[in-house]
Amino acid sequence: MKLKIAVIALAGVILSSCGGGNPEDVVKEFYAALESKDFDKAKSLATDESAQVIDLMAKAPDMGQNDSKLEKVECNVTGETAVCKCYEEGAEEAEDMKMKKEDGAWKVSMSKTDMMEGAMDGLGDMDMDNVMENVDAGLEQLEGAGDKINQALEDVEGLGDELEEKLDDAMNKLDAELEKVK
Repeated sequence: MKLKIAVIALAGVILSSCGGGNPEDVVKEFYAALESKDFDKAKSLATDESAQVIDLMAKAPDMGQNDSKLEKVECNVTGETAVCKCYEEGAEEAEDMKMKKEDGAWKVSMSKTDMMEGAMDGLGDMDMDNVMENVDAGLEQLEGAGDKINQALEDVEGLGDELEEKLDDAMNKLDAELEKVK
C-alpha cells in the first residue's frame, strides 16, 4: 500500500513538472516563459493550435510586452477546459487565459482570434475622437509643410536660373577679353 501511494505521489510530481498539474501553475510557468522570451518553453506549455500565436510573439518579442508581474491566477475549471483570471501588478482588470487538457496535461489555449480580440479590447480604451483630431491636425501640418517645400524649390530654381545667367554673362565677358588679347 505504501508503495502504491509513493508511485501515485511520484506520478503527480512528474505530471506537474510537465504542465500536467493544475492550470494555475501552468499559466504561471507560461507567463514566466514569455517574460524570459523562452518561446520554445511557452510552446511546450500550450496546445498545438496555439503554436502559431507563439510564433507571432517570437517574431516581435517586445510588442505588447509590459513590465507588469503576474500577481495571482484564479482558474475556473469545467471538465477538460478552464478559464483563468490572470491578475497583473497595477492592472485594473484581470486578463482571461483559456486552458485545455491535452494528453492529460493542462495547456494554454490561444488563437489568433483571441489575440486580435485582446488588441481590440485595448483599443476600446482609447478616445478615438481625440485620436482622429490628432491625425487630422497632423495631416494639416503635413500639407502646410508640403506647400513650404514647394515654395522653397521654386525659390531655389529661380536662384539657379539667375546664377546661370550671371555665369553666361561672365563667360561672355571673359571670351571678349580673351579676343582682345589675341
